[in-house]
Amino acid sequence: MTMERNTKIGLAVLAVLVLAIGMFLLLVYGKRVAMQDVFPSQPVFYARLDHVAQNITKVGGSSFWKNISAIDVPKVLVRNNVSQPRVKRVEESLNAIHAFIQNPWARIIFGKEIAFGFYEDGGPAAGGAGFLFALRLEPSVHAAEIVSRFWAQWGDEAATLRREYKGVAIITVNVKKKNVVFQYVRLGDVLVAASGDSSILEKVVDVYHKKAPGLGSDGNFAFVAGRAYPAGQGFFYVNARSLNGVLKQRAAAWEAQDLEEMSARTTGVGSYGFSFLPGEVNRWKLIVGVDPALMNPEARKALSCPPSEQPPVQFVPPGVIAYQWGACYDFKQAWERLREQAQALPPSVQEQARGFKRRLEKRWGVKIESDVLPLLGNEAGGYLTDVDTTGMFPYPRFLVFLKVKDRTKTEDLLARLTRNPLVPVLEEDHSQVKIRYAPVPLGPNMDPGYCFIGDYLVFSSTRQLLKKSIDTTADASRSLGADKTARAFGLSVSDKANAVAFVRLDVFAKRLRELLEWTDQYMSSQVTTASVFKQESETKKEAITRAIAAKTVELTLAEHKIEELEAKPAPPAAGPAADVSQEDPSVTPGAIENLRQSVQALRDDIKTGTAQRDELDVLAAQYQAQAQSAKLWMFNSRQVVVPALKGLEALRALGMKMVLTGRSFETEILLN
Repeated sequence: MTMERNTKIGLAVLAVLVLAIGMFLLLVYGKRVAMQDVFPSQPVFYARLDHVAQNITKVGGSSFWKNISAIDVPKVLVRNNVSQPRVKRVEESLNAIHAFIQNPWARIIFGKEIAFGFYEDGGPAAGGAGFLFALRLEPSVHAAEIVSRFWAQWGDEAATLRREYKGVAIITVNVKKKNVVFQYVRLGDVLVAASGDSSILEKVVDVYHKKAPGLGSDGNFAFVAGRAYPAGQGFFYVNARSLNGVLKQRAAAWEAQDLEEMSARTTGVGSYGFSFLPGEVNRWKLIVGVDPALMNPEARKALSCPPSEQPPVQFVPPGVIAYQWGACYDFKQAWERLREQAQALPPSVQEQARGFKRRLEKRWGVKIESDVLPLLGNEAGGYLTDVDTTGMFPYPRFLVFLKVKDRTKTEDLLARLTRNPLVPVLEEDHSQVKIRYAPVPLGPNMDPGYCFIGDYLVFSSTRQLLKKSIDTTADASRSLGADKTARAFGLSVSDKANAVAFVRLDVFAKRLRELLEWTDQYMSSQVTTASVFKQESETKKEAITRAIAAKTVELTLAEHKIEELEAKPAPPAAGPAADVSQEDPSVTPGAIENLRQSVQALRDDIKTGTAQRDELDVLAAQYQAQAQSAKLWMFNSRQVVVPALKGLEALRALGMKMVLTGRSFETEILLN
């Protein structure tokens, strides 16, 4: 009995201790409040971010950011002729951002969770317009302490006013010196601040006490939030219709037409959402909520395209740099849209386009609308394996594919199109697949061609890629779908989507750097050419100038000679009494005319020489301008592009996956 009684006493004491500890924690830490439980419904814009300081520190310590931050932005702006005042503003902004990030209090404020939202004028739930900012406080941090940190810069001009609303204290801060008024209130472990002196914080308190609808009851918000990452550390929401209304109200007259066009293009879009989930593979998801009933027929048709599997992954080799595939292409609709847009062109341009189409169809013996478009399926894509920079010019190694509806008819059509080629078309059988290709005498492996893999028409810039895809089809373990990195990005046959894309950033960045080096060499040659031309043109100009000077002297002497001859008395008329032996032959009309012709020839030579000299000046100026552009290109390449590419080399891969659900467009971006 004694033991039983002691046990009961011990349990009772333990219960009291647990209760006491719980009350202590509640008093110290306060009630944990979800952000959507304090924000009113129907915001124009809302965002929530977790662990901001931690993520900033993580990004700041990455190789990617170290390379990007090495860019000397002011130096680049000055070299690109940006005005000094703008450079100074940019430099001050960068310094302010850096100082803010390094501020210990910024790390406290953004150490846990922040949220902000904007409500339009007359919002039905917000009780007025305003901007809300909320942050989750550490247990040891008080709202007044945060405000007091900024008191020194406000000085004695700042005044506070406390008022009670349903048992909650709302503090208004009036910074007269800065002409700034804001309010704040603490609800559990969340501090909520509002701009201005509107009644929006009263609505926040009502939401907190469940007396007014919060974000969770907003249908558009709930739809988008329900498709975001549940454990995401970032979420953004935009009410598309409210945003359009706000922009129209505040837009200048010259912007009204642009806004109307934007609104027309987004008819049926109700909301936008964006979610972020960090991890070994970082994930971002863009969600666009739509109402199909309000969309135009073309958009509604696109939205109804169901996600499907990815058969082309079976013939994509694993080592590709980039890959893209889509399953909702409508080439007939795209052709009709192109024809509609052509109606806006000038009549002369339209007639030229129609004439070109007629000549093309006559040469090929086909009709685009009746012979080509009906054969095209709705799947298309391609991949890139390399960019060869060792030849005369960069040559990409790529392959594109298109699903066709009738392979036999497509083969007949291609046979007709290649009947009279500009270069010979050869054939080769590889693993029982016929490859047709055209060797190009510009370098090795420059033999573009095509073949069929199942119902897919496959074109490639080189015959070797066609063979590689054919071989990959025979062994699925050698395809991109079996690649570990690609599978983590949803690139397998069974993964359903409407479109996918994949890029190996590290390899792609290296290839771009090689291409950049080739371009820099070309630009450097332009600088050298300009320098050589300048030297040669100066030598030519000196020779032309000397020739002009010599001819000018000759011209002056000839003109004086003509004046002297014309000043002499005319010879006597010929007759029996005339003394022919006394006649001066230089005064004869024929001699003067010869001198006049010489003068004109000299003038023409001087004019031609002057024109040549001026032309050399123009050409030299053009070469110099090209050289300056080339130098600027190389400067930006080395100071901006190369550091950015080195940063990308620190990353591994980037992927994109789009899925249509009937009521939303969802695009997921993955990065590791």
